[in-house]
Amino acid sequence: MNRYRLSTVEGLIALQEELNRLFDHHNRRGGAEESGWPADFFWQPAIDAVEEPERYRILVELPGVTLQDLELHAEGQTLVLTGEKRVPPEAVSEGFLRTEGTYGPFRRLIRLPGPFDSDRIEARLTDGLLTVTVPRKRGA
Repeated sequence: MNRYRLSTVEGLIALQEELNRLFDHHNRRGGAEESGWPADFFWQPAIDAVEEPERYRILVELPGVTLQDLELHAEGQTLVLTGEKRVPPEAVSEGFLRTEGTYGPFRRLIRLPGPFDSDRIEARLTDGLLTVTVPRKRGA
């Protein structure tokens, strides 16, 4: 077990970093059980979901991911987003000191509270933010 000198700023920062790693690891494992895959196989990007009168908007943080690395489809009331965040070439070069990024395949299941029109879903990736617009079904 690590010991931290809480009387110094460096000690507080070290403790905070250790706690962040602990909670980050726990949060990344959170949804793997519902996917049916082993917990360590996928990581999950952070999302914000917004419910509007005519549509749902899903905002997904995906820095370093391209559209070619993504797949989005609907299964019933659930959107399924899968893809891969690739390790940048400079992160594997000799002499790289430290990397804290999350890389590899990811999967995110997003269950929406009401019916939606899966044929009219739109997605746009800009500056590492994927915006998915999901129109609600009319008359629902």
